[in-house]
Amino acid sequence: MIPLYQPSELKKLLESLGHKPNKNLGQNFLIDGNILDKIVSASDISSQDHILEVGPGPGALTQALLKTEAKVTAVELDQAFATHLQEQLPTLDLIVGDILKVPLPDSLTKVVANLPYYITSATIERLLTLPHLTSLTLMMQSEVATKILSQPKESGYGPLSILCSAFGDKKRLFKVKASSFYPKPAVESSVIQLTNIKRDINLSQFLTHLKKLFSLRRKTLGRIATELQFDSLPNALSLRRPEELSWEEHLSLFSSTI
Repeated sequence: MIPLYQPSELKKLLESLGHKPNKNLGQNFLIDGNILDKIVSASDISSQDHILEVGPGPGALTQALLKTEAKVTAVELDQAFATHLQEQLPTLDLIVGDILKVPLPDSLTKVVANLPYYITSATIERLLTLPHLTSLTLMMQSEVATKILSQPKESGYGPLSILCSAFGDKKRLFKVKASSFYPKPAVESSVIQLTNIKRDINLSQFLTHLKKLFSLRRKTLGRIATELQFDSLPNALSLRRPEELSWEEHLSLFSSTI
């Protein structure tokens, strides 16, 4: 296999495809073999796993995932890369299309991916609905990672951070410098991981509930309850704002309104 994380090989491939990285699709390709190894190692993959990769692009991470002997399914929107992957990686199960729209196999157990910035939140929301998911190991812009990991009263705290906390255990594994990508992005990235995924919450209803609350984040819950016509609100919460509640309190509040 050609080591596509090497800049010279990546550039040769792009030239042979007549392809330039598409900024609108968030195409910044990893060119650091050490980072690839760290991502795969942290994902703790066994041959019994069914892995999903989102946006494999030229396939550097895909190559590393296939070496684990797990089944790998990848979703690629860019037709030029899809054709390349089909020709070069025959054992890869490739789905051509939009990760937010295409059907996904129910058998997927882990997600390992470098997510485009513009669909990070929506992609995570979708992935958390997979019925047999045990973990997500995701590279993303550090700004988004910080939002996901934020705590009550912090500026980035909101529906996505609460959702991820309610559905599993989350942590930042490491940061990735902009120089580890081609083309070099303007910001740093981070790899985060969600493990011990739970399935006892209605994600769609909980997310809708959170978005309603945070659309009124500066108001107290007492005033919000009146506007949204909540049937019951514990007195202890009436003078607090959505950004002040822990994820456990948000989940408890949601459970009391359904």
